[in-house]
Amino acid sequence: MIRLSVILFLLGLNISLSAQKNAADYLKSGREKHARGQISAAIADYNKALLLDKNNTEGYYYRGNAQFDQKNYRAAVEDFTQCLKLNPAYKDALYNRGNAYYELGKFEQALEDFTRLIRLDSLYYDAYFDRGNTFYKLNRFREAIEDFTAGLAIAPDEDHAWYDRGNTWFQTGEFEKAIADYTRAIQLDPQNPDFYFNRAVAELNAEMVNEACADLKKAAELGDKEAKTYQNEFCKF
Repeated sequence: MIRLSVILFLLGLNISLSAQKNAADYLKSGREKHARGQISAAIADYNKALLLDKNNTEGYYYRGNAQFDQKNYRAAVEDFTQCLKLNPAYKDALYNRGNAYYELGKFEQALEDFTRLIRLDSLYYDAYFDRGNTFYKLNRFREAIEDFTAGLAIAPDEDHAWYDRGNTWFQTGEFEKAIADYTRAIQLDPQNPDFYFNRAVAELNAEMVNEACADLKKAAELGDKEAKTYQNEFCKF
């Protein structure tokens, strides 16, 4: 009987401790699992948090992030939307929903979210960069250039923004401006083969063959297989 009483006592203790676990606990556990790459387990914890508190803004936000990381973009949009219903000024949820719309190919909705975010916070430079990329997808290159320029005025050390603006200058046929932006991207990250490769393509279009071949060689050295093909075609000297 003594042993049975101890077992019953321990069971009661476990039930009591379990009952004390609240939405914040599950949210914390989910974030820890997400950070370790255990995304499905994190979502399970976020689900439990939201069962306990259906108005938990953070629960929808973090579950939306986990859904995004699983490339379940529709579910991510739903979670970010619910989060924004509870807190319309939640800037990161607005930004992430814009990116989820972008991944779904819903570029107009993405533009709306990035624009709304910029109105909320004119210094949120990632919103300019991602709206610029969205404009690029819509072939609205001048507007894309304006956004990349605005973002770079706030965050001038973002190498991929220089690269993206370079790509946009390329699309408008302004190869010298494209080359200048690729050059700045290379200065910020000299180990990225894409920067050299795209600068080489712009240089070929600007009839700067020697410079292009040097860039193709560097891109190939950094692992770009396509650069080797271009070398064989354009650099036979």
